[in-house]
Amino acid sequence: MSDPVSPWPEARIARLATVGADGRPHVVPICFALEGSTLYTAVDEKPKRTRRLRRLANIRENPRVEVLIDHYEEDWARLWWLRLRGTARVADRDERALELLQAKYAQYRERPPGGPFIIVTVDERLEWSASPKPRGRSVMGAQENRAAVERARAAFNDPARREEYLELYSAEAAFHGFPPDVPPTFEGIKAFYGVLWGSFPDIVLEFDDVVAEGDRVAIRYHATGTHSGEFMGAAPSGNTVVFEGMTILRFDDEACCVERWQGLDAIRLMVQLGLMAPPS
Repeated sequence: MSDPVSPWPEARIARLATVGADGRPHVVPICFALEGSTLYTAVDEKPKRTRRLRRLANIRENPRVEVLIDHYEEDWARLWWLRLRGTARVADRDERALELLQAKYAQYRERPPGGPFIIVTVDERLEWSASPKPRGRSVMGAQENRAAVERARAAFNDPARREEYLELYSAEAAFHGFPPDVPPTFEGIKAFYGVLWGSFPDIVLEFDDVVAEGDRVAIRYHATGTHSGEFMGAAPSGNTVVFEGMTILRFDDEACCVERWQGLDAIRLMVQLGLMAPPS
């Protein structure tokens, strides 16, 4: 298939249906990640009555599975569902699955799933919506945008992939609230992050709150790094510095950020950098 999946599967939960050799169906809710025509899920640390899970035994006996992803709200004009059918396999470990699941779910970053992992190769999809609108950006757009910032955060925190973070932004994006000497353009922001990563090479970004609605995503965040290079005129101190702030991003129809507003706790940052005395 040239287009095995649509943007819909950025939803947070799905249902996995399997059938064993005895013909009995078995359905469970799952967290999942989707990449191309491959869906990944894992057995995690949430409480379970047994570790001998029916879904794993069923897949080993009959690898054909179906996954249901749906959306409900009181405005029935916005209902939709998507069913993915494919062939599953069980793996004790899958690094790509772990990477994608941790990028999507903060809980998996805190407690990585130990597996086994289920990998589904999707070969058929069926979809329905109550109106044409959900196929665009009205319902799933917010979830696509949230998924985009989660992927960007994962790239930000990986020194080998930091250039991928900048793929979050359109080349024509506009930026507001950054330091006055930073041009409010993509090239200006690219240079800013280059300096930031050079000055704090071990910096880690965490999201404290994320709210996605319509074409915008609002984030309350903090980032922690070791001050190892000159930054904002402050010589490297070797101290741990914490950045705290809030930001709002506006996205286009391709889940690409076209405008960003930034608010940083500048006083706390300048105190940590030794550029001003603590407020009395």
